Amino acid sequence: MKFRFIKMETQDNKWLTFNPSKQRLLRLIKKHNPKNVYVSVNQWVRYKEQNRTYPNLVLKEYGFIDIDGQNFTNKEVCRQYFEDINKVLSDIHIISRVRTNNTIGGYQILTCPCCLNKFRELLKNPIFDKTDRNVYDLKRVRRLTGSFNGNRSSWACDVDSTGHPKPQGLNSLNLEDCYTSGMPKADDSKDVLTDLTSPNKIKGRQAIRSKLPAHFLVKQISNSCSGVSNLYVPVLKFRRMPHQKYLLNLQKAYNLGDLYIFRYHMGFSVISPKTSQFGRLIKIYKHLGQRNLKSYNELVKFKQNFMCTSDLFDLDKLCEVNTFKFIGVMEQACGGSYSRPHITWLQKYYKGHYSNLIGDSNPKFSVGIFHS
Repeated sequence: MKFRFIKMETQDNKWLTFNPSKQRLLRLIKKHNPKNVYVSVNQWVRYKEQNRTYPNLVLKEYGFIDIDGQNFTNKEVCRQYFEDINKVLSDIHIISRVRTNNTIGGYQILTCPCCLNKFRELLKNPIFDKTDRNVYDLKRVRRLTGSFNGNRSSWACDVDSTGHPKPQGLNSLNLEDCYTSGMPKADDSKDVLTDLTSPNKIKGRQAIRSKLPAHFLVKQISNSCSGVSNLYVPVLKFRRMPHQKYLLNLQKAYNLGDLYIFRYHMGFSVISPKTSQFGRLIKIYKHLGQRNLKSYNELVKFKQNFMCTSDLFDLDKLCEVNTFKFIGVMEQACGGSYSRPHITWLQKYYKGHYSNLIGDSNPKFSVGIFHS
């Protein structure tokens, strides 16, 4: 579930809409050889154009300026106008500047959501009269950086504030910026466990009031080994930080290999990248008893466990909440098979060497709307 949707115009003037990953987008471009490729200006939650079973929800709204070269006598006049616009926007956080073509001139500017109100006030300035005023609807799309402009036989490229191309090249597809740019962090320096208590816990006669957002997004990954059937990695979930001696005994008893310890919004999770079959995993969870009842029930019900891999994203305040943190690794030299997709993700935190990797090369993350 991606935050932005992609629209492609094929050579026979048909329009296709996708929510692809970066790798799939490159495959789609190679397959369809589109005349034009556009990406949505705003971020959406599970956007679908037709046959919707749920409402499309705007996650973040960005400021956008579209300058069409046909409104000017030549492309140099258009470039000079673009430079003047950037001077007016000097106090606005600019995420990207794109030259849409080098034939008659044309530019697009994307601004950060945190400056949206200030940006709208600036649009009252008469200097913006030559910009396209029809670009402020929520479903507006912009040309994808690095894509080919079939209308003008030119490449779209990143430019600086003066309209000149940046040195990284004309044909680079940098989709990481499309999905993650401009996400402000919440200023939260307090401890996660004391401030983000589960809202339905009762202590005495008083309910503990939670500071978790009412609606939030969180990135997750399944513990099933992608591409291989009936193989899982153990995911042990605890409300409080488990004692190191307790984990050490468990590690030795079941030869779990390295144990990665994380803190997330519901407590702590301990992850072993060494694979186990379903029956063995049930045996490990049963050994933990009441301490790990959540993992056991989740595995029995859904035939897989889910582990959080990111901070929460508050859908009300549109900011990240500092809830996810890597604690450390308990090492153990151990043979056996290791899950390749989970190792790919875990190596961000610890550069361990693992042989006998199985499964697909890339982990499959999912993002959904959750409620406290």
